[in-house]
Amino acid sequence: MAKDAMQELSKELDAISYDWMVGQHPELLDAIEKAVAQGIGDVEIKRAVLRQTGRIELALRAQQCARHVERE
Repeated sequence: MAKDAMQELSKELDAISYDWMVGQHPELLDAIEKAVAQGIGDVEIKRAVLRQTGRIELALRAQQCARHVERE
């Protein structure tokens, strides 16, 4: 039961990050969607964003967004 609840929480947080990305950084969202479509994983996306921007918060949002895109 607890595992299911945590998975649901993670899923909802990922969806929130996706919605945030739609409003705040639609160009980055487009790049994330293309990367996921090419088989690039959420951890790789997070690392790339962090390496290129130095912004951990944005990198974590990008990772959550990528997980959401992978599910959809």
